[in-house]
Amino acid sequence: MPRLLRLAAKAELFSDNFVTLRPYFAETQGASFNIKTGLDKDIRKLYNEIIEQLSSIFGKGVRDEVFCKLDPYYMAVALDGIINAFLLSWMEDPKQHPYKKGVPIITDIFLSGVLIKGGDRTN
Repeated sequence: MPRLLRLAAKAELFSDNFVTLRPYFAETQGASFNIKTGLDKDIRKLYNEIIEQLSSIFGKGVRDEVFCKLDPYYMAVALDGIINAFLLSWMEDPKQHPYKKGVPIITDIFLSGVLIKGGDRTN
């Protein structure tokens, strides 16, 4: 399951850099967390490139009828949002909400909403 491995790799990256990331997320989350808040121009550009690459992958999945006919850009943003929500819970209480425990939950929540299951779903 490559997608689980990618989410698990992100979990490992964040746990290895927990001390550095806690103040960063505290500064950037504001009233509602937005990864773009407070980012400099180069980091924002990189973030947008990553979202666009992910969007491209989802677009191919839509064309290949693996994913529902949803906007690939918003699918990428939604996945990023789910991941960041779990990261914030983990950062607030790592023992109560271990990120690695959330990886299969993130995968299930997201894929339950976008995978075609026995019929064509359109929005």
